[in-house]
Amino acid sequence: MRKSILAIVVFLWAISGFAQKVDYNKHYYSVINQAELLLISEQHDKALAQYYAAFKNVPTPLARDIFNAAVCATLTGDYESAFKLLDQLIVKGTDITFIKSMEVFSALVNDSRWEIFVNNYPRNRKIYLQTINVPLRKELEWMAALDQHFRLKDNGMAVYQDTIAQIDKNNIDRFNGIIEKFGFPGEDLIGVENPASAPPYHTILNHLCHKASMGMGKGIAEINFPLQEFVKFGKLSPYRFANFIDQQGKPVYGNTVFYRLDNSPELRVLVLGEKGLKKINKNRASVGLESLEDYQKKVLFALKDSRFIFNFNGSIVSLNGMSAKEKEAFIQQSKVVE
Repeated sequence: MRKSILAIVVFLWAISGFAQKVDYNKHYYSVINQAELLLISEQHDKALAQYYAAFKNVPTPLARDIFNAAVCATLTGDYESAFKLLDQLIVKGTDITFIKSMEVFSALVNDSRWEIFVNNYPRNRKIYLQTINVPLRKELEWMAALDQHFRLKDNGMAVYQDTIAQIDKNNIDRFNGIIEKFGFPGEDLIGVENPASAPPYHTILNHLCHKASMGMGKGIAEINFPLQEFVKFGKLSPYRFANFIDQQGKPVYGNTVFYRLDNSPELRVLVLGEKGLKKINKNRASVGLESLEDYQKKVLFALKDSRFIFNFNGSIVSLNGMSAKEKEAFIQQSKVVE
């Protein structure tokens, strides 16, 4: 058993190095897009086939895609594939308690293979821990905790402004150092404890971009390495990247696609001219994202079906505190989503 585990670990290390040679923009994201369009039209069997086609093109599929494929397999009654996909999630770091908590997998519990899956968990968990950089993951989690510590205190941003600014600077300096030494901390490097949650570096980069939108700092430009390249090689989700960039102020990728006025349940979408839509779609395609039209379909689907994981951060924004004039101008530039 020990030799078997070691062989798997060596294999995973090998494909991790190979992953940097594969262009996910060309060979992965577009195929996943087709799988998701089939998924939202409830063609789960065809969606599963597309997921497998995408997985064959790259050495390390993304965790949320493996999860969604496992859901498709479960819904179509292909339990054998579902268990194999869930095993892959465990090897990527997903805790079995998360899987047990998902109602969509309840049908698997009554299958004879469920006990085997549970019994294999310690072995697969061990593979995960031997594959990733555990100290690095813990350090990133600590950095994220520091990012939040003073912000969460009463009136924290005002009282601890200087302390927060220094922590933010230290975090970005260290994040640059991490990339320089280890590469970008993607799923193959630090694993995925929960495919529905953000990676530990998210809050750090999120605040970096948010401050840039307020004229404080250079945002993503403070990262010494081109994040778009990490998207290309499957280290960073294109959706998370688009969220970071658009949060800085200018809508480059159309990441925020729907708006709510004063927390109204009514969704509104900006009316873009043909030229503006063409430009955004060109930008989206450059990082492996689907068209804005397809993106809108997926965001709306994610609102009504919680069985799948999409992680569309910042796709819907509530506009609060606008003056009557500003509100009227926005209404004129947008339309209600039917």
